[in-house]
Amino acid sequence: MRILAFDPEVASPAYAIVEDGEVLQIGKCPRRLKRGKSGSFSDNYTDRVREVLGLAHAVGVEGQYLPRGEGRNVKSFERLVEVRAELMMLAREAGLECFEISPSEWQAAVLHCHGHARREARKRMALRVARAVMNQSNNIDHHIADAVCMALFLERRLKSKELISHETLSR
Repeated sequence: MRILAFDPEVASPAYAIVEDGEVLQIGKCPRRLKRGKSGSFSDNYTDRVREVLGLAHAVGVEGQYLPRGEGRNVKSFERLVEVRAELMMLAREAGLECFEISPSEWQAAVLHCHGHARREARKRMALRVARAVMNQSNNIDHHIADAVCMALFLERRLKSKELISHETLSR
Protein backbone atom coordinates (compact mmCIF):
# COMPACT_ATOMS: atom_id res chain seq x y z
CA MET A 1 0.00 0.00 0.00
CA ARG A 2 1.44 3.37 -1.03
CA ILE A 3 1.23 5.93 1.76
CA LEU A 4 1.49 9.67 1.12
CA ALA A 5 2.17 12.11 3.95
CA PHE A 6 2.12 15.89 3.82
CA ASP A 7 3.85 18.39 6.07
CA PRO A 8 1.57 21.39 5.43
CA GLU A 9 4.09 24.21 5.17
CA VAL A 10 2.43 27.47 4.04
CA ALA A 11 4.64 28.27 1.02
CA SER A 12 5.27 24.75 -0.30
CA PRO A 13 3.77 21.73 1.46
CA ALA A 14 6.32 18.90 1.58
CA TYR A 15 5.34 15.32 0.82
CA ALA A 16 6.74 11.81 0.89
CA ILE A 17 5.40 8.58 -0.58
CA VAL A 18 6.44 5.29 1.01
CA GLU A 19 5.69 1.65 0.34
CA ASP A 20 6.96 -1.26 2.42
CA GLY A 21 9.30 1.06 4.34
CA GLU A 22 10.93 2.37 1.17
CA VAL A 23 10.72 6.02 0.18
CA LEU A 24 9.45 6.14 -3.40
CA GLN A 25 9.17 9.88 -3.90
CA ILE A 26 9.67 13.16 -2.06
CA GLY A 27 9.00 16.73 -3.05
CA LYS A 28 7.13 19.96 -2.52
CA CYS A 29 4.00 21.47 -4.00
CA PRO A 30 4.63 25.22 -4.42
CA ARG A 31 1.55 27.13 -3.34
CA ARG A 32 1.93 30.51 -5.03
CA LEU A 33 -1.05 32.78 -4.60
CA LYS A 34 -2.59 34.55 -7.57
CA ARG A 35 -1.99 38.29 -7.48
CA GLY A 36 -4.72 40.22 -5.78
CA LYS A 37 -6.67 37.13 -4.72
CA SER A 38 -6.15 36.64 -1.03
CA GLY A 39 -6.68 33.07 0.06
CA SER A 40 -6.65 31.52 -3.41
CA PHE A 41 -3.98 29.20 -4.72
CA SER A 42 -2.49 28.65 -8.15
CA ASP A 43 -3.76 26.07 -10.61
CA ASN A 44 -0.24 24.60 -10.69
CA TYR A 45 -0.48 23.90 -6.95
CA THR A 46 -3.75 22.01 -7.14
CA ASP A 47 -2.63 20.15 -10.27
CA ARG A 48 0.59 19.09 -8.54
CA VAL A 49 -1.23 17.97 -5.39
CA ARG A 50 -3.73 15.99 -7.49
CA GLU A 51 -0.86 14.37 -9.40
CA VAL A 52 0.82 13.29 -6.16
CA LEU A 53 -2.49 12.08 -4.69
CA GLY A 54 -2.94 9.91 -7.77
CA LEU A 55 0.09 7.87 -6.70
CA ALA A 56 -1.23 7.01 -3.22
CA HIS A 57 -3.66 4.61 -1.59
CA ALA A 58 -3.96 6.53 1.69
CA VAL A 59 -2.97 10.02 2.82
CA GLY A 60 -1.81 11.49 6.10
CA VAL A 61 -1.64 15.20 6.86
CA GLU A 62 0.05 16.53 9.95
CA GLY A 63 -2.30 18.17 12.42
CA GLN A 64 -1.48 21.62 13.71
CA TYR A 65 -0.90 22.87 17.21
CA LEU A 66 -0.45 26.38 18.52
CA PRO A 67 3.01 26.55 20.10
CA ARG A 68 3.30 27.61 23.72
CA GLY A 69 5.19 30.67 24.83
CA GLU A 70 6.40 33.77 23.06
CA GLY A 71 6.82 32.13 19.64
CA ARG A 72 3.04 31.95 19.15
CA ASN A 73 1.73 33.49 15.97
CA VAL A 74 -1.98 33.00 15.52
CA LYS A 75 -1.90 34.24 11.91
CA SER A 76 0.70 31.62 10.94
CA PHE A 77 -1.35 28.98 12.73
CA GLU A 78 -4.44 30.01 10.72
CA ARG A 79 -2.49 29.73 7.45
CA LEU A 80 -1.24 26.25 8.35
CA VAL A 81 -4.77 25.12 9.17
CA GLU A 82 -5.90 26.49 5.80
CA VAL A 83 -3.20 24.52 3.97
CA ARG A 84 -4.13 21.34 5.87
CA ALA A 85 -7.79 21.87 4.94
CA GLU A 86 -6.85 22.32 1.26
CA LEU A 87 -4.81 19.12 1.25
CA MET A 88 -7.52 17.12 3.00
CA MET A 89 -10.20 18.51 0.66
CA LEU A 90 -8.17 17.49 -2.40
CA ALA A 91 -7.56 14.03 -0.89
CA ARG A 92 -11.28 13.66 -0.23
CA GLU A 93 -12.01 14.79 -3.79
CA ALA A 94 -9.62 12.07 -5.04
CA GLY A 95 -11.54 9.46 -3.03
CA LEU A 96 -8.63 8.60 -0.74
CA GLU A 97 -8.73 7.59 2.90
CA CYS A 98 -7.23 10.50 4.80
CA PHE A 99 -5.79 10.63 8.32
CA GLU A 100 -4.79 13.52 10.52
CA ILE A 101 -1.41 12.70 12.06
CA SER A 102 -0.69 14.06 15.52
CA PRO A 103 2.79 15.62 15.68
CA SER A 104 3.41 14.26 19.18
CA GLU A 105 2.38 10.71 18.15
CA TRP A 106 4.61 10.41 15.09
CA GLN A 107 7.53 12.08 16.86
CA ALA A 108 7.25 9.72 19.83
CA ALA A 109 6.96 6.65 17.60
CA VAL A 110 9.59 7.50 14.97
CA LEU A 111 11.99 9.85 16.76
CA HIS A 112 11.54 8.27 20.22
CA CYS A 113 11.12 11.67 21.84
CA HIS A 114 8.14 12.29 24.07
CA GLY A 115 7.74 16.05 24.12
CA HIS A 116 10.94 16.62 26.05
CA ALA A 117 13.04 17.59 23.03
CA ARG A 118 13.05 21.15 21.74
CA ARG A 119 11.74 21.89 18.25
CA GLU A 120 15.21 22.29 16.68
CA ALA A 121 16.38 19.00 18.20
CA ARG A 122 13.28 17.21 16.85
CA LYS A 123 13.95 18.66 13.39
CA ARG A 124 17.56 17.37 13.49
CA MET A 125 16.33 13.93 14.61
CA ALA A 126 13.79 13.81 11.74
CA LEU A 127 16.53 14.74 9.25
CA ARG A 128 18.74 11.92 10.56
CA VAL A 129 15.93 9.35 10.30
CA ALA A 130 14.87 10.45 6.81
CA ARG A 131 18.43 10.55 5.50
CA ALA A 132 19.13 7.09 6.91
CA VAL A 133 15.99 5.60 5.34
CA MET A 134 16.76 7.25 2.01
CA ASN A 135 20.53 6.63 2.13
CA GLN A 136 21.09 10.33 1.48
CA SER A 137 23.33 12.78 3.21
CA ASN A 138 21.92 16.06 1.88
CA ASN A 139 19.32 17.64 -0.36
CA ILE A 140 16.33 17.40 1.95
CA ASP A 141 15.02 19.99 4.35
CA HIS A 142 13.26 19.41 7.65
CA HIS A 143 9.80 19.67 6.06
CA ILE A 144 10.54 16.78 3.69
CA ALA A 145 12.18 14.88 6.56
CA ASP A 146 9.00 15.32 8.62
CA ALA A 147 6.88 14.08 5.68
CA VAL A 148 9.10 10.98 5.35
CA CYS A 149 8.82 10.24 9.07
CA MET A 150 5.04 10.75 9.05
CA ALA A 151 4.61 8.45 6.02
CA LEU A 152 6.65 5.73 7.76
CA PHE A 153 4.59 6.22 10.93
CA LEU A 154 1.26 6.01 9.09
CA GLU A 155 2.36 2.96 7.11
CA ARG A 156 3.34 1.12 10.31
CA ARG A 157 0.09 2.06 12.02
CA LEU A 158 -2.06 1.02 9.08
CA LYS A 159 -0.22 -2.29 8.78
CA SER A 160 -0.69 -3.00 12.46
CA LYS A 161 -4.29 -1.73 12.36
CA GLU A 162 -3.63 0.37 15.46
CA LEU A 163 -4.53 3.67 13.88
CA ILE A 164 -7.63 5.32 15.19
CA SER A 165 -8.09 8.49 13.18
CA HIS A 166 -9.81 11.60 14.46
CA GLU A 167 -11.07 12.08 10.93
CA THR A 168 -11.33 9.28 8.44
CA LEU A 169 -12.68 10.31 5.10
CA SER A 170 -14.55 7.61 3.23
CA ARG A 171 -13.42 6.46 -0.19
